[in-house]
Amino acid sequence: MSSSVFSFILTALVVTSDLTGVQGLCYFPAAFQGEFVTQSIMSGVPTISYSSLSILFDSIPIWGVCHRRIGNNVILKDDTGGITCFKCFNLVLRSSNVLQVHTAGLDKCYTTEERATADCPNDITIREKRTREIMLYRTKGFMGEPAVSPTYCPINGVYSFTYSVNDGTENSLECNSHTSEIADCPYGFGFNLNFKDCSFGDMDMSFHCLGDWEGPDGHRYIALMDTQATSQGGSQIEVETRPRYRCALYTEDANTGQINLALSSDSTCTNHLRSAKDGYETLTLQPRPMEPWPAHLQYAAITGSFGGSCELPEWSQGKWEHVHVQGGTVILKDQSDFKTYTARCVGQLSPIHEDRFLIYARTQCGDEHYKCVWLKNRGENAIEFQIGTDTSDSHDESLCSDENFPNESWVTQGRTEVVDPTPYPIIGEYTGVIPDTDGLCAKLYSDCNNPEIMFYTIFNCFNRSEVFEEREYRCLGEWREDGLIYTYTERRDMIGYECFVGLVSTTSRPRKRITALPSWRQRELNNLIPGASRASASFAHSSLRWSIVAVTVVLTCFT
Repeated sequence: MSSSVFSFILTALVVTSDLTGVQGLCYFPAAFQGEFVTQSIMSGVPTISYSSLSILFDSIPIWGVCHRRIGNNVILKDDTGGITCFKCFNLVLRSSNVLQVHTAGLDKCYTTEERATADCPNDITIREKRTREIMLYRTKGFMGEPAVSPTYCPINGVYSFTYSVNDGTENSLECNSHTSEIADCPYGFGFNLNFKDCSFGDMDMSFHCLGDWEGPDGHRYIALMDTQATSQGGSQIEVETRPRYRCALYTEDANTGQINLALSSDSTCTNHLRSAKDGYETLTLQPRPMEPWPAHLQYAAITGSFGGSCELPEWSQGKWEHVHVQGGTVILKDQSDFKTYTARCVGQLSPIHEDRFLIYARTQCGDEHYKCVWLKNRGENAIEFQIGTDTSDSHDESLCSDENFPNESWVTQGRTEVVDPTPYPIIGEYTGVIPDTDGLCAKLYSDCNNPEIMFYTIFNCFNRSEVFEEREYRCLGEWREDGLIYTYTERRDMIGYECFVGLVSTTSRPRKRITALPSWRQRELNNLIPGASRASASFAHSSLRWSIVAVTVVLTCFT
């Protein structure tokens, strides 16, 4: 049996010092760890109250110690009452800010692990709302830093709306005319509501978006934070004059753009919330009519600078994570400045730069200008793009010159609907020791039956059954550039995208260095690999920035 040695640089999502000397076999992923608040039940208190809750690497102190993980379910063991007690919880990370928990009941405790496992929530009991829901809203990362991350809102642009609160006090709409306005200007991580000509008078409210997801019932949910809610109380329990956190259901008509939005009565996603049209508070949003495009952009086929029809390339067409390309029109949600651009292709710069396109872009707030976009084909299921640094109020082909792309800072995107899977470029099983740790090892291996699937684990070198971190990836794109091998992946065990960057060096034996970066938006490697100029990933959880520890692992593959 022959072997080849690979050097693996991992940007790990754990703090290794926290794992030293731990003897348990059950741990929470780093993305779950931190401090949260959750709505409390206080009898005789008419206002909303919140209590703090911490998730450590191996326990949730008020509920128990991590005993066993089964998919999204975790069995916690509690010995505080003098009798060993087992409880089952279902934990799903909805965004970097929101962790949704379901359980059969906090008061249910079993004397055996088997009975607790039999009572674990599943998709059916959660969908039919036969379990108790607990919404956790993050306040700090697991290193103690503030960790509320800006998150893109699904509502983009300016809308008028009608409004009703279903508290039993009125039979008619409180705001029955479309004079009130809601908009996500100037930034798309929140929106402002301006109530006008309502039965209660005029009023303004503002929300920050904390997460947006599809629930097990197929409905779209959004978590919000009221920026004007005030609190009273101590560090453990805070009382709010109105809910600081809200949950809503929404639907959008693809043809008219109308949005129906319904909010729960508190910080749960269940109380007085039945559908996007039936909740404690309901809004119907109508998009403001857009100004027509300038005359030279109103034709279906626009002649480019070199006589061609200005449509974006065939390989770029379709829906990606934050980009939608259809013909010569592109809708782009820029995760750096939280602006949504709707753009029309104007022309290509030259045959030399056939992948650069001059576009006329309009933001969700109505600002318009010329920009240049540079596209790269990274396979069937991955693309990359850059937006030039300069803009212009008039047609200016110099926007697509090299000087307008000084940093080569790429944004990587994965296709939302994968048709033909992309095989992972590294085949086999690789293991190695993580240096500067007390006996931690890593393993990277692919699925022989599904070559687009890859697994990664961190485990105890002296006890392989003691696993600290498990991840599963699906390969979306693979390409080579400047001597580096790039592989763009989607996390399958939780939400997020990551990019692996490989470098083959010249030694007596073949060596390969791979950098695994968490889900940043842009691909910039800098000096993680000597001689490398850039690396990438797409933004999904900005809170992961706080938990990065870069280590080098020598992985040996036996073939």
